[in-house]
Amino acid sequence: MSLDMVDKGDTFSIEADLPGVKKENLNVRIGDNGRSLVIEGSIGKKSDEQKAQTSTDHSSVTEQSLLSERTAKFFRKIWLPQPIEASAVKAKLEDGVLKLHIPKAKEDGSLRVDVA
Repeated sequence: MSLDMVDKGDTFSIEADLPGVKKENLNVRIGDNGRSLVIEGSIGKKSDEQKAQTSTDHSSVTEQSLLSERTAKFFRKIWLPQPIEASAVKAKLEDGVLKLHIPKAKEDGSLRVDVA
């Protein structure tokens, strides 16, 4: 999966090429307390069932798939450079491209540590 991530100041913008992937076969998750993004899913359907067909002479013919290259699973985990607002992430799958708009978490600033 080809992927581009751009830091736009207060947000990250991610675009991932996912040709042939349907929305219902795609899973996008934020994990590790807003520090990682997981994109996973599958392309196509895999069926282990055999199909039976009846020919014109009424004899039964069984078909079995010998090779299926139209099915695949994928998984990608990306570590983000800083925490994000997981509840505000927006995702859209359009024309085989997954577009993510990921707002960064607000920083509380620095904290002075007294040395004893």
